[in-house]
Amino acid sequence: MEMPPGLTPSNYRRIDGTTVSGPAIADVVAASDSALDEELRAMLDETVGAMAALRSRAESVEAFDQMIGEGNASGNAVVQAAIDVLVGQTRSIERAVAALELGAIEIEGSDSLDKGACRRALSSPV
Repeated sequence: MEMPPGLTPSNYRRIDGTTVSGPAIADVVAASDSALDEELRAMLDETVGAMAALRSRAESVEAFDQMIGEGNASGNAVVQAAIDVLVGQTRSIERAVAALELGAIEIEGSDSLDKGACRRALSSPV
């Protein structure tokens, strides 16, 4: 990818120790569509917050398998909030890909999420 004008290259170290240099993806998105960059950053922050809430509950209240247990409305809500924000973040990533004209991509889904089975399970009455 050619470096857009006005961007400074960044260096990233791969797991194997080699270095790759180029613009940060956030800088490229911002140069293309600043509003989309702000949206994506907000979605990432929201995801971190939802995952922190899930982790905090798992460490102090109940394990994940208890959170998703039938009839556990408050635990289900924490898990569903994390799922919902991840789905929203995915939509923002898809918009960024389109804005950067990267062509068709396929984001792997989940049968239970894509078909709503997880939402139904988390919201089913006892």
